[in-house]
Amino acid sequence: MNFNFPKKTLPTVALTLIFILPLLLSTIIYFYRDHFHFNHMNHGALVNPLVPVVGLENAKKWRVIYLTGNDCDANCMQKSFELQQIPKVIGKNYDRVRVMVMKENYFHSANNIFTFHQKQIYLVDPLNNLFMVYPEKTKPMDVLVDIKRVLEVSHLG
Repeated sequence: MNFNFPKKTLPTVALTLIFILPLLLSTIIYFYRDHFHFNHMNHGALVNPLVPVVGLENAKKWRVIYLTGNDCDANCMQKSFELQQIPKVIGKNYDRVRVMVMKENYFHSANNIFTFHQKQIYLVDPLNNLFMVYPEKTKPMDVLVDIKRVLEVSHLG
């Protein structure tokens, strides 16, 4: 194909493309985002939609909850210790976070469609909504990174 534009229309075409191409590309990426494999920044699995949690005190803090179960071995104890260090390492937002290590589950989802499992880590917001779940093998440092990011962008708690 040979496009022969008059020299006067070339700047107009170039400016039109400069403004239309980003809109076109962003629309394509938005509607076909499942086909692209973008890296996500969070280490845990986001719970969508949020799950209201019943049975927790209304502490108005972000909670990191680790359900250990009755058979907590040395790895479990080490993870519990490291998770309990999170508020100390967070810095200026230390008073916005509470870490709870529990043997038994004293809370449940308000709609009873979500089941809490032992040896998992859960993040609950100040409004008592579960929003992130971590599998058993998660490193506490990954939880720290995620909770720091949440505290930076949120004004709750």
